[in-house]
Amino acid sequence: MSKIHLNRERESLGQFTPEAIAEGLQSGRFKPTDLAWQEGMDAWKPLGEWTDLPAASAPTVYPSSLEPVPLESLSGEITETATASTLPAWESTTPQPTLTRIVATVKDSLGHPGVTFSNLSKSKGILRPFLYFLFVASISNIVAAAYQMAFAMADPESFKAQAPEFPMEWLVPGFVVLICIMPGIVAAIGFITAGVYHLGLMLTGSAKEGFATTFRVACYVQGSTSIFLLIPFCGQYVQLIWNLVGVSIGLQKAHKIGLFPAIVAVLVPFILLCGCLIAMVSVVVGAAAAGGASVGQ
Repeated sequence: MSKIHLNRERESLGQFTPEAIAEGLQSGRFKPTDLAWQEGMDAWKPLGEWTDLPAASAPTVYPSSLEPVPLESLSGEITETATASTLPAWESTTPQPTLTRIVATVKDSLGHPGVTFSNLSKSKGILRPFLYFLFVASISNIVAAAYQMAFAMADPESFKAQAPEFPMEWLVPGFVVLICIMPGIVAAIGFITAGVYHLGLMLTGSAKEGFATTFRVACYVQGSTSIFLLIPFCGQYVQLIWNLVGVSIGLQKAHKIGLFPAIVAVLVPFILLCGCLIAMVSVVVGAAAAGGASVGQ
């Protein structure tokens, strides 16, 4: 049987075996109101509603109180899993190399979005997820731009046909400038897209949490999906699709709403934005056509 994820007041307690859960309930370390989830379940449910837990092997007596003891005092498997801190792994307090945290967070955000964002702490600030998004998305976009420059230099004729106004000698200086300004561009995109998502939630009446929760979801999903930009040619399309799916699931779990309202909240602002852009282009084209007709007369 797979391990069980425990959550208390939106804070992850870690992953435990059914036997450890049963013993924890008997000793008072875990509460019947603690939410639990394991692979194959559609939603979290309180431990008090679990009927298939094994019987505890033996009661464990703790001095003077049935209150849970500090997680740091546990040993063995419980210590290892409980001190892993809150999902995603980027916010773990366990000392780990940065690359290890990034890989684990990508796995959490894209491989298990339901668990990750149901378990997403609302008490944490926005700085750490913002730094994750800023770092991963900046590197991914810079590498993607390097691909484009390399392709242009390898086939200058094709590049000139696509961008006849852009001099070839500006490619390398332009790439250097892009490296310098990319973090600013990524930061702006992070706040704008999170704002658009939260606006969609507000317009549809689905904003059950504050902007910080939406921002945290957007940063982790957009940062994680940006790694698809490392794939030449088709990476941006894979990134776009997976990002929309990931953000929809993330908002559904973090705001405790249905999947359909979350999808609507993600798509509605972009549809409205596209409609405004189309209207603006139509007005400009119409004005230009009218001006050309008057000049011809």
